[in-house]
Amino acid sequence: MDADIHQGNTNKKGNPMRSPVWQYFKRISINGVYRAQCLENGCDKTLALINWTTSPLFKHLRDVHKIHNLKKNSNGRVFVGRVKHKLAKTKKKKLDNLAVEAIIKDGRSFNDFNKTGLKQFLQYAIPGYKPVHRNNVQQKLRSLYYLHHKLLENTLSNVSDIAITLDFWSDKKLKSYLVLTGHFLDEDFQSKSTILQFSSFDQRHFSDLIGEEIEKQLVDLNIFDKITTITCDNAPNMLGLFNHLSRDIKRIPCVAHVLHLTICNALGIWQEGEDNDLNRTTDKSNNNISENEFDEGLTQSVRKMSLDGDISGQQNNQESDEQDVFGDETSEDEVGWDDEDKMIIDNESGEKFDDEGGENFGEKGGEKGGDEYESDGSDFEKDEIEDNFQVGLKTSVNDVQDDASTTAEQQIAYVLRKCRRLVSTIKYSNVFQLYLKDLINEYNNAHEKKIKRSLQLDVKSRWSSTHYMLEAFQIFRPIIDSLFKNIRKMNLSKNQTNSLHKLEMSNTSWDMVELLLKALGPFKRAIKLISGSQYPTAGLALFIIRRIQQTFLENVRSNDGEMFQRIKQLIHEKLIYYTTDKYGEGFTNLIIHAYFEPHGLSVLTQKEIASTERQLRYSTRHLFSDQQSTMMSGKQKRSALDMFLDSIDGDTDCVSHSTNKTSTSTSTSCFTNEAKKYRQLASNFMSDDREDKSAALFWKCNQHSLPMLSILARKYLATPATSVPSESAFSKSAYYGRKERANINANTLSQSVFLKDKLMTEK
Repeated sequence: MDADIHQGNTNKKGNPMRSPVWQYFKRISINGVYRAQCLENGCDKTLALINWTTSPLFKHLRDVHKIHNLKKNSNGRVFVGRVKHKLAKTKKKKLDNLAVEAIIKDGRSFNDFNKTGLKQFLQYAIPGYKPVHRNNVQQKLRSLYYLHHKLLENTLSNVSDIAITLDFWSDKKLKSYLVLTGHFLDEDFQSKSTILQFSSFDQRHFSDLIGEEIEKQLVDLNIFDKITTITCDNAPNMLGLFNHLSRDIKRIPCVAHVLHLTICNALGIWQEGEDNDLNRTTDKSNNNISENEFDEGLTQSVRKMSLDGDISGQQNNQESDEQDVFGDETSEDEVGWDDEDKMIIDNESGEKFDDEGGENFGEKGGEKGGDEYESDGSDFEKDEIEDNFQVGLKTSVNDVQDDASTTAEQQIAYVLRKCRRLVSTIKYSNVFQLYLKDLINEYNNAHEKKIKRSLQLDVKSRWSSTHYMLEAFQIFRPIIDSLFKNIRKMNLSKNQTNSLHKLEMSNTSWDMVELLLKALGPFKRAIKLISGSQYPTAGLALFIIRRIQQTFLENVRSNDGEMFQRIKQLIHEKLIYYTTDKYGEGFTNLIIHAYFEPHGLSVLTQKEIASTERQLRYSTRHLFSDQQSTMMSGKQKRSALDMFLDSIDGDTDCVSHSTNKTSTSTSTSCFTNEAKKYRQLASNFMSDDREDKSAALFWKCNQHSLPMLSILARKYLATPATSVPSESAFSKSAYYGRKERANINANTLSQSVFLKDKLMTEK
């Protein structure tokens, strides 16, 4: 056969072939018709090129020569030297579910796995996997929400008593959300906490509307009749909602909120004086102008200053330095007070600094350690927390009721305003920041105890932030003293120098800082205890308050100075006011909870114990009667003959009445004996040398010895002492609603917070 063979692999236009299949074929022309001749292992078979398609060539290589490393995809592209991976449907579904869970747990945006970097990593790590699309994430999130909501209903159906906490939160768009958290104990007395509902609240925060919405949500979960207590803060709308519930539910005041009001109002922490320009917040633009003008007056010579000699000894020479600057020394007690004994500070420079920031609510999660020089991981100034903790704070001098406390409160408020102003000056001045950095490095190189903290401002919503600010301020004392000692070396104007001098801390001011830290120390530890992740019981909270009151506030020690005693007296008076007068009913409800807490039982009076036992005996009589009736029916099974003889004697009613009377008498005796046994076991438990003295351990070990009281203990020990569980949910929601996810809608955010709680519990 006459064949004109064209040796080059070119198309009809003479261009080189691009498909890799031509590595195994060459194009030839036979009688003017182009065909493909196979070159693999001397095959020499020729194949027709119908419409110039190469599909027959691939089929020939695959079927005859078993070459599978050339495949086409949907775009007609050919993959050479590798096989395109195709995931099984089950594995693809599993990976998609894991990706959705990762998005929920980590608070990622729905399209994170499709971003360039992460997508490239997934293609290398899992060849052939195409990340789930954002629309599918939305659908799967909604399905997961309904699934876990149904599982929650099934779980709660087996729980007899549930305590809840509630609170409100508003995002940056001022969208309001309501959260309900549920708390109960399992059979082993292990505390279980879960978010019951997280939803948007689009109505006014009136008591009746809040009460109706809460009852509706609890009815939807089929647990409204199981609710024993509601723990919430003491805002008026929270106090009023209980009047709009269809059944009586006991209110437990948030102990953290009560302590917050006690500390802030007793010491006048946020009290404004005539020098209220020191703690009045301004807009950011005014702040920046003052900072820039102040920085422009400083030179780089500030950074070249060094610590001369022993820093700790400089405070002894502080008064002599003041004489050099001002000529004649004027003590703090003589400057800043007018004829009416009201403290004033002039502000010649006109600078204003922001005194409020936000708090990272570090108290509820605990601290990193007991070392005061630990590195701080929170910044109270990042995101401002606005909640009901600010309700009830006294910020005006006119709010002070006791004239005898005015002087002490004003001195405390003056020192706090000076601290805030000085911290603001340092934090918002770039030159000061650079100078302090050099001083801190030099101090850390010369001392074993390193300064790893930073100066922070406090916020009105958390009194613990004030303790944090003072604690850091005291640690920075050598640095601050050195700053003012070298003030003459700064290239400042006269007005700037005078303004800065007014912020100088005298020994009297430093002493006040130390006294405040000493007085607030027990309260800081108390807040850390009752705001922990285990959500301590309401009974333990009563124990904490009474121990603070009896052991610390009412106990006058020989080394307590006059001012320190006055500080304790102020706190004691406010604590009695809030726990007895203002919110006395709520704290009365804590007594019955404290009865089932071995620690709480130890601080109850004999009268309170007797009253509680009478209440429990009356309210739970049916429990003992039912058990006794069951036992008697099991032991004394009456025959048909006995019932016949009773009927003809006409003593049926008498027998029934006698049986009920005997049963009631027996149940009362059982309760009395079991209560007496409990008090003895609790006393022995507290006297043991064991590390774990929790109520959960006590009742787990003694539930068989105290069968009926253990049922009641499981009910009353589930009540949390604070609304911290709700605050914890808000911390999650704030992260979900961050700037990078500004477009997230209310339903998606609510479902994400709900699911995160459930998925993290399952891990």
